[in-house]
Amino acid sequence: MVLLLIGLSGAVGCGGNPFVPPPPPELAESTSAVGGDSSPRAIEIPKAGEEPPSRTPGGRVVELILDRPPSADQVLLAQILRQRTGKAQTAFRSFAPEADESRPVEWTVKTIQTAVELGAKGLLVEVDPAPAVLQALEQARAKGVAVLALETPLPTAGGKPFPVITYGSFVEAGRKIVKTLLDAALKIPDFPSTRILIIDNRNAGPFREARLESLTAPLKDFGRKWDVVWFDGTENDGQRALNKALTTPGPRVSVVIAQEDLGLFLAHRALLARIEQNQPEFLLGGYFSYDTRGGPDVLKKALVFGDRAVGRFAAKAFESLALAIDGKPVPDRIEVPIEVHATSMIFVPVPAPKTPPAKP
Repeated sequence: MVLLLIGLSGAVGCGGNPFVPPPPPELAESTSAVGGDSSPRAIEIPKAGEEPPSRTPGGRVVELILDRPPSADQVLLAQILRQRTGKAQTAFRSFAPEADESRPVEWTVKTIQTAVELGAKGLLVEVDPAPAVLQALEQARAKGVAVLALETPLPTAGGKPFPVITYGSFVEAGRKIVKTLLDAALKIPDFPSTRILIIDNRNAGPFREARLESLTAPLKDFGRKWDVVWFDGTENDGQRALNKALTTPGPRVSVVIAQEDLGLFLAHRALLARIEQNQPEFLLGGYFSYDTRGGPDVLKKALVFGDRAVGRFAAKAFESLALAIDGKPVPDRIEVPIEVHATSMIFVPVPAPKTPPAKP
């Protein structure tokens, strides 16, 4: 096998940002790792009612309230928020159910009310928009507490909307990811007869469908078929599903695209194993949060990735909530853009040329 060196046009989008951005300062002391202990228990999120935040004379208390067990993204979000608030001399508490637990609406309402009673100045919430919950949030706002919804807008009964922070559109980012991979794959002589895999973690949070659609739509537009490898959020299940897809008899896999961090990590691990075993390699790309430790190692083999940047999301959330606490205007919708980064040079495996017969 020989290696073909392919030059790309540097970074994709974002004004020519280099491929691997510098490590974000938000996680200078983080211990999170993609593919390591990514469970919600990686950081402590107290149960509701345990050691509620006490009043801080002349200070601030900010609370993160989730009514579902936190995803890996939300665990990381809470960790970064704790660092941010600490630097700003602001007390921070987070409340969420334990893994596999569900909480009734009454739990969410009581948690909000308790936060207000104990002097919280700001609430970051991702909650079920039940009428009783919305009423509790309206009452909190009426008492001067700033409220910022995370990721999903909250409905209002004709009143002023609650501001929401969310990610920008995945449509353009997904198209850039797919186009970069296909442009490189076209240099592979047997690419038309190979397969494309998309790894889909079905427990990847509220943006899972948007990210998946952003990848499949351009593949369809470019006339390419693909197979989806599904798994339900656990590392072992995901690795088994991907390994099975890679070893299924038939055309070899030339491109693997992941719609979130764990899928990209698992594909990276599978790619390293194939290299070690001298098996056919594949091109790798997808969505990834560069805020996770271990990112540089994973991205050494990824051709392109859309940076979901949980660190930037957390920083913008705290900044926006702080403005609202100070009574300053905050947009109804705050978007954190998805930046796409690509390598400038990659090695694409191509079949070794046949050795010409020796002349007699």
